[in-house]
Amino acid sequence: MQAFVIAPMLGVFGIVSFLQNAAFTWCSRSRNSGDPDYHRKVSWASNGVCYITNVLLTIYIIKFGGLLMLALQGLVYTVSSAEGSVLMMKRLIAEEKGKQKVGNQFNEQEAIELRELLRQYTAAGAFTGNGSHSSHYTAGEQKAVNAESYAAPQGKDSTGN
Repeated sequence: MQAFVIAPMLGVFGIVSFLQNAAFTWCSRSRNSGDPDYHRKVSWASNGVCYITNVLLTIYIIKFGGLLMLALQGLVYTVSSAEGSVLMMKRLIAEEKGKQKVGNQFNEQEAIELRELLRQYTAAGAFTGNGSHSSHYTAGEQKAVNAESYAAPQGKDSTGN
């Protein structure tokens, strides 16, 4: 097969694979946000690009069979989709705000209340010191204790950066 046919085909496949995994990463992060409408839009985009990638892959396998072409397609897909995911993750970490930020299941007032409740329980000695806690919490109190890691200030990740 001539290089002038294979190179553009692999280039298009690489671009679509890059976009596919960028969209998939975006969709995965939106699923863990607190905004279902945001996730709906992102999910449509992700699944649409995934469909296009699968159509191209099927066409290329049928049209350009053989082990060498399968190996080239696999290499292009693996590298471009991984890099698409990494680039999108970096971009989203920098841009996510409010309910769209991963792990942000509480509004600002709820986060303040949860931190205060946790502070009160900590000050009252409700923790045993080994990471476990007394079993006398109500369901709401238990949620507050478990939620402290999700109540990080806006603009910071779980490490405080």
